[in-house]
Formats: sequence, structure tokens, C-alpha cells
Amino acid sequence: MNNRFLSIPSSEELQDAADRITDHSVSQLRKIKSDLLELMRPVQEIQELMSKAVQISQGATTQSSFTFNGKTFGKKKIELGYNELTAERERLFAEKFTEWDKHFCAFHLSLSKKIGKNIELSDLYIQHAAITKFFKSVTQLKQRIYHELEDLQNREEVEQTEVNTFGHRVSDLVMSLNTELDALEEINFVPLSNIETVAELRQAIIDDGSFKKEKGPIFENGGFNRILATLDSAISHCQRIDQKSISAILLKHQELHEGI
Repeated sequence: MNNRFLSIPSSEELQDAADRITDHSVSQLRKIKSDLLELMRPVQEIQELMSKAVQISQGATTQSSFTFNGKTFGKKKIELGYNELTAERERLFAEKFTEWDKHFCAFHLSLSKKIGKNIELSDLYIQHAAITKFFKSVTQLKQRIYHELEDLQNREEVEQTEVNTFGHRVSDLVMSLNTELDALEEINFVPLSNIETVAELRQAIIDDGSFKKEKGPIFENGGFNRILATLDSAISHCQRIDQKSISAILLKHQELHEGI
């Protein structure tokens, strides 16, 4: 699941899909894995080009360009090319993997139900979906802030009141993340590596388990830079927690495979 989110549908949709699965054989499990390899082929090709683009930009290769979708990107357009590669990779993840993720989870939920071990796996899925939702919220908020900032910077004239309004909005948006953190309290928490409770999960995301409000003129007192640093830190922490959650799910799946 490197470089992408595991897309877990709602409990109702997942349970419905699991109830329709009757084949729990090794051959079915192999087909699921084979389907993933097929889906990953174009992604791997893109990621190889992304690596090549990085090497070109760093002068770590004798090559000076790469070609993608019929377009050639030289050194002066490496960043543009890299962005196009990233956009295409994210499109593939969003459009091509959702059904596979659903079937992957439904197969294992159905298998766990067959042997009477579905409760913890179901809780793990719900928990992972909640972690992913928060992870996406922080990432999207950071992107939104940068986008609005760029819009202001590109304008010929900006009133101080507009800057102040933007600053207040940024502070309020960051504080809204605490409401999403509070939603984590509702899940039936399944311990992860070095994270035993929801309180520890929150503290693993952000110091003291909540975002602090920056006050005053944040562009003059350093508050804006502190906000960006806090978001970067939270994103990095969420990425590690996401991988811990994936590992817990895969470990539970592996236990189920032993009973096939």
C-alpha cells in the first residue's frame, strides 16, 4: 500500500460485499494478489519515470529528458513532467484501485466471519478508515492554504483586511481539525504498535493530542510558519500511523490465511 491510501468502504457496503463471497479458497486469494500485480504495472512504470525525473534534476544520470504520454520533458521542464506523472499516478489510484480494495477487504472479512473472528477485523477496518479520513483532511487543508496564499500573492493589489481575513480563516481551519480528532474517540480502538489507546493515537498525531490556536497577526508574529510546520509534522505522523494500521490489518489477514 505504499504511496496510496487503502480505500475501505462503509461498514454496511463492506459487509454486503462480504456476504456475497462464497469462495474462500487459496486459488481465490491468489487471484486477488494477481489482480493487484496487474493493476500495479502502469503505476510502477510511472514511478520508474518519477525516479528518472529526480535523477535528471539532481544530475545523477547522463540522460537529460524523459518521455511520458507522447511528450518529452527536458531539464527545464522536469518539474512540469514530474507533476504530470504524479497526477496520473493519483488518478490511477483513485479510479482503478477502489474496487480491488473493496474486494480485498470483503474477502478477508468474509473469511474471518466464517471462522468467527470478524469483530476485531471489522473494528480494524473502521479504525483505518477513520485514520485515513483524518490523514486526508490534514493533507487537503495544507494544500488549500497554499492555494489560497498563492492566489493572494499573484494579485497586483491586496488589502490588509484581506490578509487579516485570510489569516483568521487559516487559524479557524486548523482548529476545525480538532473536531475531526474528537471523532476518533467514537471508534472501538484496536491497539497498534506503540499506540494502545485513542489518547495515545491523538498524541502520536499532534503534541498534547490537539491543535493549538495561533492568535494575533500570524504573518507578523511567526504564527503562519508555525501553522505550516505543525501541519507538516501532523502529515508525517499520520503517514507513519497509516503504515502501522496497514501492518496490523495485513498481520490479521495473514492469521486468517493459515486457516484456508
